[in-house]
Amino acid sequence: SMSLPTGRSPYVGIDSSAATGTGSASGTVGLNISKVIDPVALFGSANVTLSLPAKGLDQMVPNSTKKLTSVYPGQTLSWGAGFSYAMSYNITTPMSFQQSITGGTRLVYEETTTGDEFDRKTASSNSGMLNFGLGVRVSPITTLNFTVGMGLTSDSPDFTLGMNMPLNF
Repeated sequence: SMSLPTGRSPYVGIDSSAATGTGSASGTVGLNISKVIDPVALFGSANVTLSLPAKGLDQMVPNSTKKLTSVYPGQTLSWGAGFSYAMSYNITTPMSFQQSITGGTRLVYEETTTGDEFDRKTASSNSGMLNFGLGVRVSPITTLNFTVGMGLTSDSPDFTLGMNMPLNF
């Protein structure tokens, strides 16, 4: 997949308005695998996201003489694995683990009074989630999927709840 920069500003807190876009272009390459061993389906995935830097910025830091000039986003490695057990033709119970590790972002500033450049690096992040679900087939072409996720690291949400309904034609 590919993401292009959007919006006026990707950075919250740089000016008085909230972020309105992604700020930099990125691309993701991944691999998904699955194997059915009836009544269980095993699955896994691995992805790498590479982000391009955002250069030529001119955003003043509030109440400061510093100006943000460039941002070099950290790269991301993510993976997941799990299984889905078919309890019947109409009920499945999936369980999965997902992890995403993102390197720190380097922010380049200019001191407007002296013209000196300096940079700061943010911390890396590590998000791990354990997900449990229930799939219910409600018609020959429609299945309702419910998921509950628990965060396993300080960088992940404590709890997620989801529902989706894929449609087949």
